[in-house]
Amino acid sequence: MIGNAIPLALVLAISIALPSTSSAQRRRREPPPPPPAELSLATISGDTPFRRVLTIRASAPIELNADRRLLRIEVRPEGARRALTCEHPERPARLDADRVVRLEAGQTWQEWIDLREYCWGRALDALSAGGDVAVTFGPRRARRGDVTLRVLGEPPVDHRELGPTTVHLDAMPRALEPDPSARVRVVMSDRDARSITTFSVRVRAREGRARAYVRPDRFSFRVHGPDADVECAMPHGGGAVPADLFQRLSARGGPSFTLDARAFCPEGTFDDAGIYEVVPVLELEHDGAQWNLDAPTGTFVGAPAFVRVRRDARGYVERGASPPGRTQPGGAG
Repeated sequence: MIGNAIPLALVLAISIALPSTSSAQRRRREPPPPPPAELSLATISGDTPFRRVLTIRASAPIELNADRRLLRIEVRPEGARRALTCEHPERPARLDADRVVRLEAGQTWQEWIDLREYCWGRALDALSAGGDVAVTFGPRRARRGDVTLRVLGEPPVDHRELGPTTVHLDAMPRALEPDPSARVRVVMSDRDARSITTFSVRVRAREGRARAYVRPDRFSFRVHGPDADVECAMPHGGGAVPADLFQRLSARGGPSFTLDARAFCPEGTFDDAGIYEVVPVLELEHDGAQWNLDAPTGTFVGAPAFVRVRRDARGYVERGASPPGRTQPGGAG
């Protein structure tokens, strides 16, 4: 009935005065402004391009959970529809309050990192090809109460992550064997483990077939670690060399060895988490001339293998803005 109808003007006035539920929800869901900090990765002069300086610079007072393991890298392999996310294998399950530092405006926090600590396998192949990557600082899945960055103010504002920031990487091809014409190839497998106790090496002929007297104690390893260069070797044994101990080599076949790294390397060589470049070296001394074998002799050096140690025996070890000076080979750093 017309007498009981609500005037149209009143309905319009009420609808204008009261915000819609969807508008209120949108306002509640609006994210806070970006944190007043800048994330960057810079190369280290004279070092491998995989090593970078991770820098966070504050433009206002902040508290930062200063843990390099919180870095994430997104890299897209060529032709892939989706990016791959690289994370540190020992990223913390919960953020550690003891790692919080305060930065005033203009101050920075820096630690050097190795990109291979985060990217491995297919992701490392894509990273090595170069191109633009997205880097973010903070856990991908934060738990209640975890704060990566807090802007100090009234009131303070918490942020789960900083970034993403786009970083361009030039191609980073792997090092090759120093002598690609050597008759014998020494190949060591990459390793990814919480700790390193063995080396896996294979001996092959460059081309054709050959026979060689290969002994485990004739291997040595040049280790380029996070904070030291170490020479790993064991004393040479002696004894007669019978003809039946000369092993057949071809491009696809030959002896393989799993060697106890602890028998070759000084104690503590692989205690620090990080990336180790390990170069295998093989000495062949016996040519088998008395049996007309024409076995190859000399020193044969392989290409560096990547060894990623996930767990640090000493817990989290803070790093400076650049790797420490190298020690002389022969001792653990």
